[in-house]
Amino acid sequence: MDFKYFIAIVLGIVSFSLKNMGYVLQKKGVNEITANGAATVFKHFTNPSWLVGQVLPFAGAFILIVAYSYGPISVIMPFSGLSFIVLLLFCRYYLMEKISRGEIAAILAGIGGLTMLNVSTLNITDRLTGFRYFFLNTFNGFSLPVMGAPVLLALGFALICLKRKSRFRGPAFGVLAGMVGGVSLIVQKPFSMGLKELFPFNDLGINFVLLLVCGVVFITCVILAIYFLNLGYHFDRGVIVTPLYAVLQIVVPVLGGIVFFGEWNLLEGCMIVLCILGLSVSLVSVGLFTYFGEKKREN
Repeated sequence: MDFKYFIAIVLGIVSFSLKNMGYVLQKKGVNEITANGAATVFKHFTNPSWLVGQVLPFAGAFILIVAYSYGPISVIMPFSGLSFIVLLLFCRYYLMEKISRGEIAAILAGIGGLTMLNVSTLNITDRLTGFRYFFLNTFNGFSLPVMGAPVLLALGFALICLKRKSRFRGPAFGVLAGMVGGVSLIVQKPFSMGLKELFPFNDLGINFVLLLVCGVVFITCVILAIYFLNLGYHFDRGVIVTPLYAVLQIVVPVLGGIVFFGEWNLLEGCMIVLCILGLSVSLVSVGLFTYFGEKKREN
């Protein structure tokens, strides 16, 4: 494995660890806010835990931009599943949330699935063929519906759960946040390539306009993901909502790297099978999180 890939993997793990720590702090802030009455915007922005929780994911996003300059998206994302360990420890010892054996099994399944994804994509060579290549493969008549349809379905389900005051409101918004966050990471790839190629922005032509489009979409997706995640925290425990968000935030960009950026064509037969198996196990872990969380609530 190329040494630059090693740098990309380390930066990816650090990035997602910071993000998960931030999400746990956001949940802690939400708990503190709701414990003192109805939540308001003022209470959010005067709560230290919630504010630090907002800063850490943005710091992680910046580190991820650097990581993308060293390796392909399908290599970085699966390794980032190791940050689940940080999530588990923070939820248990910082939020003091009780974690059942079933929930631990779900987290281990998630790590296992993402590890299989990692092994299957280790030999992918980087297809960095320029900013325009990534932009055109991210924003076109094929990729936009493929990304948009699942997000709209998740949004519809979350809104139905919210309207009916369903007990699945927390997981539904966690899933929605993960899908929107995953889309932001797909868009972040051409955005980071554009920053690398166009800096210090001496040419303000069409490429600069396309870069601005990437930046606006990326920032919008990040803000929406944080908003939906915090809605999920209002309705359920962090140990349920955050893993749902984290798994999907990793699986979606891995699929994006394979489908939109042509990395699937670089996989060999057995690696394709392992990749599909890894994706399947990761998605099963999402269902296990929801199942065991609901079982604990019933007890």
